[in-house]
Amino acid sequence: MVAAAALLAAGAHAAPSTGKLKVLVVPVTWGPEPFTKSEIEGAVFGRAADWLHQASFGKLTVTGTVLPWQKVLKAQTVCSDRQRIYNLAAVAAGTQVGEYGDMMVVLPPFGPCDELGHGDIGGDRLWIYGTLDTITLVHELGHTLGLDHANAWAGGRTREYGDGFSTMGHGPGDWDAHAKWQLGWGVRVADAHDGVFELGPLERPSAVAQALRIRTAGNDFWIDHREPLGLDAWVTAELANGVEVHALPNSSEPTADVRYRGTNVLLPVGTGNGSRWVLAPPHDFTQRGVFRLAVLSHAGGRVTVRFRWLDRARPTRPALVPGPCSALGWGRSRDDGSGVARYEVRLRQRLVARVEDDFRFEPGADVRGHGRVTVVAVDRAGNRSLAAARRC
Repeated sequence: MVAAAALLAAGAHAAPSTGKLKVLVVPVTWGPEPFTKSEIEGAVFGRAADWLHQASFGKLTVTGTVLPWQKVLKAQTVCSDRQRIYNLAAVAAGTQVGEYGDMMVVLPPFGPCDELGHGDIGGDRLWIYGTLDTITLVHELGHTLGLDHANAWAGGRTREYGDGFSTMGHGPGDWDAHAKWQLGWGVRVADAHDGVFELGPLERPSAVAQALRIRTAGNDFWIDHREPLGLDAWVTAELANGVEVHALPNSSEPTADVRYRGTNVLLPVGTGNGSRWVLAPPHDFTQRGVFRLAVLSHAGGRVTVRFRWLDRARPTRPALVPGPCSALGWGRSRDDGSGVARYEVRLRQRLVARVEDDFRFEPGADVRGHGRVTVVAVDRAGNRSLAAARRC
């Protein structure tokens, strides 16, 4: 099983993930008022705010206001009615809604519902259904910051909420290093290359890397490590003895699905829905023909891993397109292993441009001068394509 990292979804009105997030809490009801104003304040601006402040290494502070209960519903409601509920709550709150980054609607407990809350991913609205549970509040606030669910990848499919560590999955703990990195919370990240890496815990600022990022043609993999610290004080010695493997679509294919195709040697700790998967020494995690990650040791709150590229295949030769050398262009090379990292352009064997592979732009370079020009694709494992050449 591989955890699918909590992805950051784009949103025009996403709540700020650093600095101050002001939340307006509007409790709405058809009659019952199960929580006092002070209880709601303690849950949202006490426990949940403290959780986010700690997880963000102090970079996010949540403040705000709790309104009195608003009796705007005529009868007990249902989960699917949240748009109407929000509209009624917004009208009751009045013009002050615009002064806040998020608006949270709190309801009393009601009939059968398959969720305890709902948050717009990358938006500014969330609903809490009949609970002040800290994990629920943090999970839904995480959606407004831009995070999706922390899933698991097992048996060739994604299991929603399957990450047993993160509160963005079904776990009780801190968010993974990838989520923190995307939110701008100062996680240290090392890019994979052949060698040995030491990974510090993700729960606190670290002098060493807290995540190893492995970019491949199929997926990006993020490797991180948890210790029994802070929000993960519940983590056992067995869980802390290894690393977690997270997969997400490669940034060059941002709409692609996770396509995990490796050797599954992650070790289950626990059973059923309570199972959590770690990679512990002396085991390794392999993407056949792409890379191997071996866990060597765990000591002093850090895990040591060895990374090795297994990719030995050349990228395909770039295809030059007609046009002036001052606007030299070429078609993207293909590499199904580690993925193309860059293109090197030489004029008369002298390096004149190094072009990073970027899915947003067609590759090209401005070549000024006369002579033989070559373009070579280089993948992340260091394999070089055959040269495409022309005279300028």
